[in-house]
Amino acid sequence: MIGLIKKAKYYSESFDFNITISSAKTNAFNKGKDNYKHPCHDTRDFEFKKQNNDIFKAFQDKDISGIGVALGFEKLRALDIDGCKNVQVAREILQTLGLSKKYKWLVQTGTGFHILLRCDVLPLDKIVLGSNEDFRRRFRKIEFRWKSFLILPPSKHRNGKVYSFVNGDPKDKPKTVSAESVIKVMLQFCKNTPKACSNTVENPHSPKKVNDKTSEDECNSSEDEYSSSEDEYNSSEDECSSSEDEYNSSEDECSSSEDEYLKQKIPSLWHITHIDNIKSIMNHGLLSNSSAYKNSKPRNISNKGVQVWRKRNDPIYSRKLHDYVPTYISIENPMLYSLKSLNRNLCILEIDSSVVTDSIFIFTDGNAASKDTKFFNDICELDALPWGVLEDDYWCNYDDGKRKKCAEVLIYPRINKKYIKSIHCLDYTTSKMIARKISQSVDIKVTPSLFF
Repeated sequence: MIGLIKKAKYYSESFDFNITISSAKTNAFNKGKDNYKHPCHDTRDFEFKKQNNDIFKAFQDKDISGIGVALGFEKLRALDIDGCKNVQVAREILQTLGLSKKYKWLVQTGTGFHILLRCDVLPLDKIVLGSNEDFRRRFRKIEFRWKSFLILPPSKHRNGKVYSFVNGDPKDKPKTVSAESVIKVMLQFCKNTPKACSNTVENPHSPKKVNDKTSEDECNSSEDEYSSSEDEYNSSEDECSSSEDEYNSSEDECSSSEDEYLKQKIPSLWHITHIDNIKSIMNHGLLSNSSAYKNSKPRNISNKGVQVWRKRNDPIYSRKLHDYVPTYISIENPMLYSLKSLNRNLCILEIDSSVVTDSIFIFTDGNAASKDTKFFNDICELDALPWGVLEDDYWCNYDDGKRKKCAEVLIYPRINKKYIKSIHCLDYTTSKMIARKISQSVDIKVTPSLFF
């Protein structure tokens, strides 16, 4: 991966992190471990003293699969929210911790989210708790990780997804939170909170204060009371992480209801492009405006006057609108109507809506460039969209119908070509032109009914 070593040095120098490096090549340090996560080098003393940065000279980008950070050093800790597709859950946890919803050290992983922070010790070095009844369908478990190591952006997860900062790259070190606020997260979101932890919150002024010098007999005295063995807290896949069959088998039960609701409301998303762009799209996927114009010169069919307003930031993640791939919820919209003179040169890409739950997303109740448009990022808020006009063939009979009919789903930072279900075109002449431009197997449909 290009740039990982440079990024590792940046983390080390800017935030005083002790950096770990992972490699797909097996050696004595990662044998029998997950090579995408486990360090491929000696990490002894990483918890206690700053590493020697000579380690970076021993590796090249082509040799490594990811970079991470050693937890424990300078009281750096992490909450690992697993089996979670909805960033709103992570935001609720941030608020419980006393942090901003736009906290910079919120990372989207391959299967959920990480929150990096600083905190004093807890009675256990690692606690794994399953979600309670209220959150059973929203995430699978939370690992409260006080030691070991954690993967950092822009490493790649084994499932192909890239770790990324949800709220933009951080400029400052992770913030410090109290142990009490961490335990509040356990009590509010999880089940089976250890007594040693819950008692800390219930009796915050207890003379039995937990600190680095507390003896093993006081803090972690017996597995029956504090860690209770893997059988109680991380024991069995039936309890905390239950089993891939129960929680993450196919569509991930903790998010399955949202997935089904999304599919019901939005079976497909739609993207309009010029036929000249189709070869690049099928090779590289759908790129955001910002990325596309860095790498090439795509054929532009957008309204230049409207595009000026897309240079502004979205109100949720504070990213430029041009950093997202725009898709429409309804394809028979004013944008497509304005392009009817180009019908024979247009392609309408039908995109599987599962890209939403697999990505960072925003949806809008109208054209994203309009100042009157509202932005959302919780699937549960889909009902806030103007479904009357979106499901109608016309928009003129609705108040502000032109804006509303252009409601969008914005996907960050790109849409992999695997989500493209079909390429729709006006006639057979256009379909043959498309077929000549691409080598990939994709469903090319002649669908004149979609065009004006």
